[in-house]
Amino acid sequence: MKNQYINQRGVSLVEILISAVIFSIAALGMFSTLSMMRVSSDVSDKRLGAAYFGRQCLEQLRAKVDQRAYDQVSGDFTNDLSLGNHNCPDDPNGVYTATYTVTIDPTNQSRKVAVTVSWDE
Repeated sequence: MKNQYINQRGVSLVEILISAVIFSIAALGMFSTLSMMRVSSDVSDKRLGAAYFGRQCLEQLRAKVDQRAYDQVSGDFTNDLSLGNHNCPDDPNGVYTATYTVTIDPTNQSRKVAVTVSWDE
């Protein structure tokens, strides 16, 4: 009976160390992937918030146009839609700042509004 147990061997220290190294490398790869995904998610959240804030700015301008912001005397729009650069109202959360530029489209003489939203990283 004793000879049976002498021929059997357990797991050596070298085998345990090699398996620990392999497991550590795999875990490190998973954690680095997760951290990159989190950064990507944060950037997407900021961009989505910026798009929402820019749309809010345009909606406020549209509401002012719908209120007949055209001045019959001067033949121009009120200050909100006059040509040039303007600031949008501040973001209540203080994260985003937005400006809009009003230009004239030369093909049909209509007003063109471009909104630029920025934020700090």
